[in-house]
Amino acid sequence: MMKNTTLTKLISQQIQQNDERVFDVNWQGSRFWIKQAEASSSTIWHLFSALIAKLTDNPLFTPTVTRDGYSALTGEIQRINQLNDQGASVPQIIASGDNWFATADHGTTLQKLFKRSELNEQQLQHILQQAAIALANLHNINAWHGRPALKDMLWDGEKVTLIDFEENPINHLTPVQCMSRDIFLFMHSVVRFYEVDNPVVLAVWHSYCENAAEEISQSAIQLAKSMTWLFWLSNISRHFAGNDVRQTYKALYFFRKIV
Repeated sequence: MMKNTTLTKLISQQIQQNDERVFDVNWQGSRFWIKQAEASSSTIWHLFSALIAKLTDNPLFTPTVTRDGYSALTGEIQRINQLNDQGASVPQIIASGDNWFATADHGTTLQKLFKRSELNEQQLQHILQQAAIALANLHNINAWHGRPALKDMLWDGEKVTLIDFEENPINHLTPVQCMSRDIFLFMHSVVRFYEVDNPVVLAVWHSYCENAAEEISQSAIQLAKSMTWLFWLSNISRHFAGNDVRQTYKALYFFRKIV
């Protein structure tokens, strides 16, 4: 971590004037992103997931959000520093304080790239495949993300950087379960923008499989196949439910039928 009292002082001043959880500052011609501690609250989906985990005796559904914002931030700093030391594609923490940390700018979230529609299909597919490889490389060092959605991945024109490591499921899951949940959630995020029979989806999946241990991909497939009741429930409700339910059905369909 860089030690720069001028940058730290600037960020401390900005924090007093800014109540956003994540915001950017410019310093010496460079852009930095600041993340502040914030207590997490349970949503209806967290409560629903907890109920499902208990009813099905399946820990994969257990909510893993840390409600103590300070503990979540401290844990995220530790995870990012450790992953950085291991060579994972994560940002370097430039500076930190009691309730915040700063990283350099690593581009635009993959989710925003899709919403802006500034790139063609070939470019988007290439970026998604690079994201799958970055996730596979993370798993290859026996590490995991926790919630690798497209909004938690950045593209700077050359590489994908993984961000937002505050959600760590290891207290509830085994390492293999953590990683298989990762790839399931990643594909769940991908099918938001594609139909499951689109060749891009399969190409992204293959990019992961070609670069990660077969144990993880097979575990993800078995995970999806074990959710028969959720597959049918999401199928019945997908026409009038929200994006999460539709994506759940599409992701389960992909793993159960196409893969």
